[in-house]
Amino acid sequence: FTPEARVNTVSPSAGSVTGGTVLRVMGSDFLNSAPALTCRFRSSSMGAGGGAEWSVEVPATYISPVAVECTSPAYGPANTSSITSSDLHFESTLVGVAVSVNGQDFTSDPVQFQYRPEPIVHAVSPVRGLASGGTVLTITGEHFVDSGSDLLCRFHGSDYNDSTVVGRFVSDTQVACVAPAGPANPEVQRLRVTGTMADSEVQMVEAYALPPAHEV
Repeated sequence: FTPEARVNTVSPSAGSVTGGTVLRVMGSDFLNSAPALTCRFRSSSMGAGGGAEWSVEVPATYISPVAVECTSPAYGPANTSSITSSDLHFESTLVGVAVSVNGQDFTSDPVQFQYRPEPIVHAVSPVRGLASGGTVLTITGEHFVDSGSDLLCRFHGSDYNDSTVVGRFVSDTQVACVAPAGPANPEVQRLRVTGTMADSEVQMVEAYALPPAHEV
């Protein structure tokens, strides 16, 4: 017999409804017992209207006696990789995360994990700026989260080298950020807004912005 495993916290404590968030579950008396080491995600209702219990078990990775990692599954009755926020029609939902070291008996004290809709970017304004940077961009969309210095705008392009700047939360539909210096040659740049919860949950959405104008 071994001591009963327990869970205390999960980080991040929120993630996309489509799944794929890597969680670190902290607790005690975890065992390196793969493939029996398992995380279970369970909810007693499906969205605002309630319904049948939803439960999915996924493999866990042993880190230490006090930590394991697992990846959140997509939330939904079908639990498919093609599920999207629009399929579910809810703002967020809480589930319990429990751990098993033998694949059968799960911790009796699950911690809460929140599924949230994926952020969506609708538009970026203005669509042009100086190559030297400094243009204040307004990104409009849905489901943005006020996450302080973890709210990021990332610019991609063949010459951009993944420049990242801290965004400013305006509302759940608007984020502002200052464009960094761009490439010398004009090209279409990809803008990615990475929003995180206060506990570092990562959400990513993408939009496209026109190239910065050359300075004269």
